[in-house]
Amino acid sequence: MIYAFLRPSGAAIVSILYRRIFLGRVPKIFDATFYLKSNPDVAASGLDPYFHYVYYGSSQGLDPAEDFHTLFYRKQSGPTKLDPVRHYIRYGVKLGIDPNPNFSSSSYLARYPDVAERAINPLLHYRTNGKLEGRLASASASKTGDITALFSVPSRFIFRLPSESARQFTFAFSADSEKGLNYQPAARICYFLQFSHREIELLVDALSVVQANSVKEVEFRFDLRNLSHSIERGNQKFVADVKPKIDTVLIAFEGCYFHEHNSCMKIDFLELRIWDLRGPNARVAEVFSAGSVRIDTDNAKGPNG
Repeated sequence: MIYAFLRPSGAAIVSILYRRIFLGRVPKIFDATFYLKSNPDVAASGLDPYFHYVYYGSSQGLDPAEDFHTLFYRKQSGPTKLDPVRHYIRYGVKLGIDPNPNFSSSSYLARYPDVAERAINPLLHYRTNGKLEGRLASASASKTGDITALFSVPSRFIFRLPSESARQFTFAFSADSEKGLNYQPAARICYFLQFSHREIELLVDALSVVQANSVKEVEFRFDLRNLSHSIERGNQKFVADVKPKIDTVLIAFEGCYFHEHNSCMKIDFLELRIWDLRGPNARVAEVFSAGSVRIDTDNAKGPNG
């Protein structure tokens, strides 16, 4: 690049202009003071620190801030077109990728729904406000790494709702078996759900009512295309509250027989386990006995497909 032939002052001007034109403002997550102090050669070069990180530092494994570890992030994200900082801001948080071993983005947002509802970057909030407010940060862990329900489950039996391809979906639970001749066996089928705290309470309550045979069926309907969703139980209808943007619940259907046709999945199960993902560690919160469920989506895909 041309800056190689310029004096430090000239390189600074060129790199700053280049950064402003092609990269825009420096993300608040990037700590220029830390970066220059940790890399005196960059400081001596006169280059704009964020410009250097994007085009050189990130590929060299340099850290953009004390609480953001480039190599740790790359191990989770794999190769990306964007540098780790911009990738984390735009995609990483939603994907549950963490900036350092001591901070779980998903757990922080799950623990503090006010931060999630305001769409504030979790790391930035913790750095600037969370610590002072006494909020807790959990150590990073792959969200699926501690969930035994996912062990040996093929990716085609792991789903996430809502998704970009499934903005509307319905869960209809029944205590009755609906297994037909065209049903196929599956040891376990899992669904990650982005349910609010209120929706989780309604889910557990509704399943309890179904198991007690108080109602024949409970139906959860979501339509995020119109930013509206409701939960129906018999003749009662509940309007759900603000939805989180991360996985908060995992439903694991055990001992299944299933039938899939277009956007409808019917599952006959021997046991249903609800995993609570809101805390620092995933845990089994509720267990329900045999029943069936019908899941209608726009075309839900597994998280990797």
